[in-house]
Amino acid sequence: MGVERDSSSIGRELLKIDPDILYWRFNKKYFYKSVIALSGKQTKIIFAVSNARDIKPFNTKWRGELTLSNLFEFVLKNVVSRFNHLGF
Repeated sequence: MGVERDSSSIGRELLKIDPDILYWRFNKKYFYKSVIALSGKQTKIIFAVSNARDIKPFNTKWRGELTLSNLFEFVLKNVVSRFNHLGF
């Protein structure tokens, strides 16, 4: 099974497979939309935590100097992290 690295592709493949149990080892990337794709099913989801940041709503730390591009990247990554955290 091969999928593109996006939640739509992952969600479509999961719906085709229709698993009873999903073991998720891909941190929170694409997690929310993939879980939503399975929301009408009885699929149980096991989320493998490999780092404490995996289960924090905002998991990106500030890095580097204070510039507009660094600030934008920091905010964007934390917004995406929070959005995917809703999958829990």
